[in-house]
Amino acid sequence: MELRIQPFPKNNYPRKGLLIKGSSPLTWLYEMEILGIDLNEVHSFPIPSNQPNVLYGCFLIFKNNAPGEIGKNSYFQCIDSKFFIPENTTFYPKINPEDWQNIDSEFLIMHPEFGLVKLNEEIDWISLIQHPKQREDKIRKPLNGVKIPQNIESYTVEMDDEKVLEALQNHKQNRNG
Repeated sequence: MELRIQPFPKNNYPRKGLLIKGSSPLTWLYEMEILGIDLNEVHSFPIPSNQPNVLYGCFLIFKNNAPGEIGKNSYFQCIDSKFFIPENTTFYPKINPEDWQNIDSEFLIMHPEFGLVKLNEEIDWISLIQHPKQREDKIRKPLNGVKIPQNIESYTVEMDDEKVLEALQNHKQNRNG
C-alpha cells in the first residue's frame, strides 16, 4: 500500500503535533521555552534527515491540542492517535483500524522531505542535559550502486592477429588431416 499526501484547504484532523526544525537540542529547547511548552505535556522525538548523523528536527506530540501560536514551526494533524501528517493536507487511501495493529511503532510521521518515519525512541531530556556530549554512534551511508546499462552503445574487440592466424591454420590442418 502506498500512502499519498496532498494539499487540502483545511485540516480534517486535530492539530496535536509540532515540528521544530534544526539539528541542535539547544534550538529545540529554546523554541519550546519561547512557546511556553511544558516538557511534561508532550512526547518528544528526534526526526532524522536525509544526511547520515544529522537530525532534521524535533517532533512534539501534545497530550492535548497544540498551542495556538507556534512561531516559525510547523503544525501536524493527528490521525487515530498514531499517524501525523502536515497541516492543510489530507492523505489516501484511508487506513482501517486493523491496519494500525500491524505497525510496530507507537507513532508515525509523514516526513516533509522523504516520507514515513517511525517514532520509536523518545528524547531523554534529563540525560541530554546532564551529558550534552554527542553520542558516538556513527551512521554510515552506503555508496551508490553500480548502474547497469540498459543499452550497449558500443563495443570493441582486441585480438592478436598472429594468434588468430595460427589458430585458423591449426583448425584447417585438423580438419584436413
